[in-house]
Amino acid sequence: MTAKTGYIDFSNLEDEPLDPAVEALISKGQRTEAERRLPAKERKAKAKERAKAEARKGARALYDLDPALIAAVKRVAGKTCTTASQVAAVAIIRFLADVEAGKVDLRDYRTPSDSPRYEFNIDLEKVKNDAV
Repeated sequence: MTAKTGYIDFSNLEDEPLDPAVEALISKGQRTEAERRLPAKERKAKAKERAKAEARKGARALYDLDPALIAAVKRVAGKTCTTASQVAAVAIIRFLADVEAGKVDLRDYRTPSDSPRYEFNIDLEKVKNDAV
């Protein structure tokens, strides 16, 4: 790898993928450099947007849900003139209260999982059938 000059030859690294941490650092540097070139008003707007996103951290969650369930939440939100997040929050609050009160027992819906990370999956079809 060392060239005759005593320096490391990096020219053959173009074909190899970068480590994700290195790639993230490089892209952050490129974003920062691009933002420095923006007009003051746009830089200020970007900083405000970044602060807003930072304030939301810990208040957001991502769940894999059936598209029909997502559509149902949106439908209820539309009917009640509120956000889908608020409808989902109400549903989760009510569900957790039912679990804590013993009205819902998730063990009734568990099936063995093939995942090494989780012992069980929830049989959502059984949950839907019981909800009707």
